[in-house]
Amino acid sequence: MKILKVVTIGQSDIGKTKLIAALRRKDFVVTSKKTIGVDFKTYRIKQDKQEGYQFWDTEGMDPGYSSTSIRHVYYRNADVVLLCFDPFKKESFTALSEEMPLLKKNVKSTCQFVLIETRSDDDSAEAKEKRTVTEKDIEQFQQEHESETSPVHYQQTSAKNGKGIQELHTILDDKFRALYPNDDLLQASSEHEPQPQQHSTNYSFQFSALTKIAALGSVALGIAALITASMAATAFLAVPLLIGSAVLGGVAMSSFFYHRYTQDPGQSQPVAASSPNV
Repeated sequence: MKILKVVTIGQSDIGKTKLIAALRRKDFVVTSKKTIGVDFKTYRIKQDKQEGYQFWDTEGMDPGYSSTSIRHVYYRNADVVLLCFDPFKKESFTALSEEMPLLKKNVKSTCQFVLIETRSDDDSAEAKEKRTVTEKDIEQFQQEHESETSPVHYQQTSAKNGKGIQELHTILDDKFRALYPNDDLLQASSEHEPQPQQHSTNYSFQFSALTKIAALGSVALGIAALITASMAATAFLAVPLLIGSAVLGGVAMSSFFYHRYTQDPGQSQPVAASSPNV
């Protein structure tokens, strides 16, 4: 299976999910649900093939977002990272620099970084005056973070009017060719087939929810067992309560470690391999 792992990062409400929809040849959606954890979405180069792009749409980098112990799993072995920022929100640009050390520790050594300016659909002089991210900021970011094996490209985009989407697709196509030079799916014309409706799964949210529910249930049953054991009339109920607490504790631990250590794209491709709709 030939998969190009593409990770998008950036703060909330700057258009990451809409950008991925545009890259997957979807119609522009005015509103979208906030991403919790990470969503997986795929783009098949050919409908009858398993080869294509696997997009990891991560949650916004806002206060309280996923810890580094979780985020490093999202970034591990990434082939391309789309560093998204809103040119009218300087903090969204600054957050990217703060995340780069963790990214570089986990992505492939040949990872392609693309600095994505979202919402670039207004070229008026008034809009340019409102920008808080300057060309100098962008050039400085590129100089600080690019290397011979991991260059940092810059691309203005708009999921609303399609600006820069084809150029971004070309970058992904070129990276796919570099990884799989003998693959005949991408011809020089780079014409992609229209995509059927595809399925995405928020695995991080599912496993996090299961872990939390099981852990809370285990604690609750443990407390109930202690209270029951202290009462002579109901002491016989303490044993089944303790067993239930232990079982739920085991479920919580299993879910936690499965989520942390096995959701590695280098080992499995959950969406591309298992979803009947892609």
